[in-house]
Amino acid sequence: MYWQVAMPWPFSNRDYVYVRHKSYHEGVGHVLISKGYRHDAEAERSGVVRVDQLKNFTVVRAGDDKLCSFSLLYFDDMK
Repeated sequence: MYWQVAMPWPFSNRDYVYVRHKSYHEGVGHVLISKGYRHDAEAERSGVVRVDQLKNFTVVRAGDDKLCSFSLLYFDDMK
């Protein structure tokens, strides 16, 4: 996946290339794991800082009354 973030002045925009794995675990919920990735189809772009180190762990659980709970553990090195 590719994602670019517009940053406020005086920072340069950041972009991310990552893979995401999704699975479902009974009693736990939906689990999404994302990790920074290098891919030839997404070369670095001029004026944009590539964030290489990215780790994201997300769990979404069903709740009562059509609600859900959301847990997130996130790390990136924005340079």
